Amino acid sequence: MAKNDVVSYSLSTIQRLPSYLRALNDLASQNEEYVTTITLGKILNINPMSIKKDLAIISSKEGLPHYGFKISILISDIETILGYDNTKDAVIIGVGHLGQALLSYPGFTNYGVNICLGFDIDSNLIGQTIHGVTIMPLTKLEDLIERLHIHIAIICVPKDAAQEIANRLSKTTIRAIWNWAPINLAVPDNIVLKNEDIASSLAILTSQMEQSMKRNK
Repeated sequence: MAKNDVVSYSLSTIQRLPSYLRALNDLASQNEEYVTTITLGKILNINPMSIKKDLAIISSKEGLPHYGFKISILISDIETILGYDNTKDAVIIGVGHLGQALLSYPGFTNYGVNICLGFDIDSNLIGQTIHGVTIMPLTKLEDLIERLHIHIAIICVPKDAAQEIANRLSKTTIRAIWNWAPINLAVPDNIVLKNEDIASSLAILTSQMEQSMKRNK
């Protein structure tokens, strides 16, 4: 959080944050560096005193006389409060044998990764909690990712469905995809992609083993 982890924000303040963020991003796109509460009030048609009280709680830096608040800092602080900087939580799409095997792996927490939701089309899986992770219907994929500001997705669906899932994810807050489907996915430049090709890895391992055995004859 901007000031400290124990700050409590009122509901009215939280409800105004997305409006502040949109206005601040617009100003930043116009190469503005600072903004006053009066300017924000005019843009958003909100009483500047209400904005001043909000920013006094939200901002990690005080405003400067005649200049106001630094826009880049306000954007960062608001995104932190709203959870837009969430780099730990991940979702998994496809909770069959492979997906459940990944859910059972305890080592992710050692790297600060938390798989918080699973998605599937199997009605027998939807609603279940598997290794502590609730499985949701695939129809709720975009909505929940956006609401929770998730940036990491793990794809464990069949080959034929993987690209469609990647396309859907690319329109959300997802910024990194770990793909376990046996296909090389096409994603926008703003998404980091890691393809895990199990068959290819096994083929490389087998080839290296054969070469080692020949050398040691």
